[in-house]
Order: sequence, then structure tokens, then C-alpha cells
Amino acid sequence: MHVSPALCTTICLLALAAPAAAQEGLLTPNSLLQGCEALTENAPTASGMQMGACAGSVAAALAIGQAQGTVCMPADGNVIGAARIVADFVYEQAERRGQRFGVVALQALQARWPCGQ
Repeated sequence: MHVSPALCTTICLLALAAPAAAQEGLLTPNSLLQGCEALTENAPTASGMQMGACAGSVAAALAIGQAQGTVCMPADGNVIGAARIVADFVYEQAERRGQRFGVVALQALQARWPCGQ
């Protein structure tokens, strides 16, 4: 699997910002979910940090799933579509809101875009 330089940069920047962001609550499941909603709705007044955190987290989950061979994004798929899948998954299963966002995102993508189907 080929990982784009832009994705690597995004993941590295999120990793560097994670300690400060976690203190502010940027990387909490609810905050990431708000960012995903704003990202998929293209909300002009939303927090760019929240949208970026969602996009980075979902892109990382997507890359992990693709590397494991458990997520096969369709040709017309993209990170915004993946963010919608994750947000819908969490809203349909409210008990998942308290769980680690990355794990839930990966499971949502595996459920919607499984390989071999």
C-alpha cells in the first residue's frame, strides 16, 4: 500500500499536536464527532481545528484499514465520505461515543467498506 506524503504529514502533525490538543479536549470523541459533522456539512462557521482533527483521524483509520486489508474504499470514496460513515456509525450506536475514536472509526469503515465483497 502506498501512503501519500500529505497523509504522512497530517498524521505527524496530529501526533505532535496531540498532547496540547488533548488538554483542550480537541481529540475527545465528542469533539471529533462535531468536527466530522462540520466537515461533511462544509459548515463555514465550524472550528477548522475540529474539522482537521476529524479528517486526520479518519484518514489514519482508513490508511490502517487499507494496510491491514480490512477496508476497501470504493473508487469514488474519499475522506469526507469516510467521515460521514464514521459519524453515522457513532450516531446509530450511541454507546460507542465514549470509546476511543480511532477504534470506532476503523470499525465503522470495516463495516461499510469491507474487502472481498
